[in-house]
Amino acid sequence: MARTTANHNPEPDQVKPSATKPPGGVNPRQRAGACVWVLPLSRRTLFSRPLNLLDRYLLREWLKIFGLALAAMLGLLLLFAVKEDLTRLLDNRAGIADVTVYYAVKLPGYLSFVLPLVMLLSLLYTLGMLHRNGEINALRAAGVGLVRITRILWLAGALLCGLMGWLNASVIPWSVEESRLILQNLIYRHETSTASPEQVGVRTAVGFANLRAKRMWFFNRFSQFKGRGYGVSVVEYDPQGQEVSRLLAGEAERITGGGWIFYDGREIRPDPASPTGMR
Repeated sequence: MARTTANHNPEPDQVKPSATKPPGGVNPRQRAGACVWVLPLSRRTLFSRPLNLLDRYLLREWLKIFGLALAAMLGLLLLFAVKEDLTRLLDNRAGIADVTVYYAVKLPGYLSFVLPLVMLLSLLYTLGMLHRNGEINALRAAGVGLVRITRILWLAGALLCGLMGWLNASVIPWSVEESRLILQNLIYRHETSTASPEQVGVRTAVGFANLRAKRMWFFNRFSQFKGRGYGVSVVEYDPQGQEVSRLLAGEAERITGGGWIFYDGREIRPDPASPTGMR
């Protein structure tokens, strides 16, 4: 009987790639007798890969410059704020705790225009340093594109835009209003120790136009401390701009939750049949 032997060493051109597919449906491609796994194009997106050594290095270098520039800009603005407000705070007997709280609350109000400027300066400096050291040219020579090199900076810019939107909607308006109230309360506290409550926070000849309700307000004197006005005149108009009524009162007090209480007042309305034209 003829004897057959199996060839256990096939030629290289007889090697075939395995038909087994890795998890996720990745398809094999044969190239030069080897099995090369190629990811589908839909999964090879720019931002789907985890942060590698290049991303971490670029992010670290940018964050260093960003932090230094942010601290320097806020420090300069804080110096200008101290020069502008410190004398007024000390004149109203503000303590160290009051001054510290005031500037800590006021400082976030500068972020609306500081963050974009700091972002621009830090990016220019970081990319300029990479170019001067030849790192960008080396990466380009290795086949890495500019978008791939700077993808972490694009992602940081997008996150910063979202942060700016949140700051402008909540933190910055709170900072501006709260710092104003802190300074106002310090002034009132000092005035109450040197004057009567009726004279604290008094402003003369105060006018206000409520365009939505079509009313014109006028106070001979108004106390911001007590929320009370003296010598009050409220004129109401129709959509054509004609006077509908006029309310005159000796005093008016703003109540909690909105609304006013008028004391010693009367209401006057136009009346063409009346000799005086009013009733």
